[in-house]
Amino acid sequence: MKIKHRQRWFFCILAAIFLLVSLPVWGAADGFVTGSVVNVRSGAGTSYSIIAKVEAGQRLELLERSGDWQKVSLHTGQAGWMHVDYIQAKEVVKKVIVKGNVVNLRTGPGTGYAKADQVSSGTSLSVYQEKDDWYQVYVNGPGLCWIAGWLVEDAVSSTSYIVVKTEVLNVRSGPGTNYSLATKIGMNEKHAVIQEDNGWYKIAIGSVQGWVSGDYVDVIRPDGQTVVAPNPPATGGESEGNASEPSNKTVVVNGGVVNVRSAGSLNAQVVAKVYAGDRLTVTGQQGDWYQVTLANGTKGWVANWLTNPEGTLSIPQDNSTVENDVLIAPITDGKVFKIVNDRGRAVLVLEGWNTDEYRIRQDSGTENTLILEMDGACERNYTGKVTNLGITEVSIKPVSGKGQIRLTFTFPPATAVVYDTTNKVARIQVSTGTAQTKELTGKTIVVDPGHASVQPGGWLDPGAIGKRLGLKEKDVNLSVSLKLKTLLENAGARVVMTHTGSTNLSLAGRANVANSINADIFVSVHANYNNNSSIAGHSVYYYAPSSNQVLASQRYSRQKLATMVQREMVKTGGRSDLGTKESNFAVLRETRVPSILVETAFLSNGIEEAMLASDAFRQKLAEGISNGIVAYFK
Repeated sequence: MKIKHRQRWFFCILAAIFLLVSLPVWGAADGFVTGSVVNVRSGAGTSYSIIAKVEAGQRLELLERSGDWQKVSLHTGQAGWMHVDYIQAKEVVKKVIVKGNVVNLRTGPGTGYAKADQVSSGTSLSVYQEKDDWYQVYVNGPGLCWIAGWLVEDAVSSTSYIVVKTEVLNVRSGPGTNYSLATKIGMNEKHAVIQEDNGWYKIAIGSVQGWVSGDYVDVIRPDGQTVVAPNPPATGGESEGNASEPSNKTVVVNGGVVNVRSAGSLNAQVVAKVYAGDRLTVTGQQGDWYQVTLANGTKGWVANWLTNPEGTLSIPQDNSTVENDVLIAPITDGKVFKIVNDRGRAVLVLEGWNTDEYRIRQDSGTENTLILEMDGACERNYTGKVTNLGITEVSIKPVSGKGQIRLTFTFPPATAVVYDTTNKVARIQVSTGTAQTKELTGKTIVVDPGHASVQPGGWLDPGAIGKRLGLKEKDVNLSVSLKLKTLLENAGARVVMTHTGSTNLSLAGRANVANSINADIFVSVHANYNNNSSIAGHSVYYYAPSSNQVLASQRYSRQKLATMVQREMVKTGGRSDLGTKESNFAVLRETRVPSILVETAFLSNGIEEAMLASDAFRQKLAEGISNGIVAYFK
């Protein structure tokens, strides 16, 4: 009886082991998105807010699982939840390090396959399968591809640790200063190393993962040996993880394709072309033009409004929202505090709190200090500053069981809050409370909501109509235009609307509203449409043909206005950058003042139609257009 009893236990244990082995290995695997566009949520269920979207083929780090929901870490460092039906788990066989100088990646396991990309020496890769001494790996860009096994070596599996040796250290979403900020950590914090890549170390801070530069940390190896940080800045400094800065100013191209000219004039000869994201060294300036040197040594001139200072511009990819985040601080699971640089002004962002779960007040002890109190746990204890936005101290810590953020400014702060109910995001715009500067004081701006003209029979021209929701363009245009009017008036402008619901004016009559009052600019607001429903994004039109003497004389102004509005709308709206275009629209042809026609997004695209139906997205569009107008007049 005892032997049989032991046999039963033995077979039970074998069955349990077999069952465990047959289950997906989520903990020791990477996940790959299988749905075309999949929501990432703040919690394990459809009732939680959407914090991001991912696309087919994108790699995710798998964290924990709850029922049919998998917690994942995105490439931005954010953590969220996805339904397991949209994730394919691939077990990581091992980690390898590239040992060749520059190594080709192939679309299949052999040199006979096409080249997919290249990787450099020291790059760490996860291996998902082996075939004929070739390894299947994942690289940003081409995705899954293959590398020759004889050009890599196995990575050391033992754990190293980093210890921060500077007061404030940026943690970035990738191994380099060109990646976005994920969060910040402070002096003497200690974190386990997940991965190494060319002097950068990947670590985890709670649910957020990111990279830090080895220049500002001590690295403690598994054998106890310590690699001392070579370039820690002086105490009190803030490290961007970049040990050296170029002696000349560097700017980044923000236009799609930008001409480099022989002199600082639109009439000068084109000597070269540069592209969005290219970095240029500035060696001189004349008015609105930079003298630059290209990577190949060519010298020339570019319009400075087609560039941004290095570090302030991210080129949008995959319709992701673009913002210049200067601080990202996860407070607890699914709740994040950010500080955003909006044209030199601070915007405070709370993600994950309902309107009744946070409070904003001024410190009774000093008029320059704001206090944000958030219900719920706080897992951070952080102190820093953002001097370029006039914030001399940022303090995040738990107080009486709640999270508290104290921000001290160099001026008395005034706040205005825009709340996105759908996504539970509060944007707190900070301005100078006393003697506030009005950037557009003295400017007259005509805003034209597209369509809504009275037709024979009394009905209104609806413009384009959305494919899925039946959203009418005239309603979207008017809503965005009214929000734009408020923003422009708050900035000091006089705003004249061509109509506020319907109009008997012809297209030339709308343009004449601006001509008759000699307005500074004319802005016509529209939503786009295309028979190809996959097309999406923002665009802005101008018109200044050489055949029209009046319009040709305004070519620089019209092109600059279109470029600035396009740039800022992409930042706030976050959709694809379709660029500025020149077209013979009647309202642009008939105006005698600088004018543009804004195409906010596509009603023919299901995703963008749903976004255009959102009041929060319309507000973002209006903010982008307003920001671009302010930048134009600067």
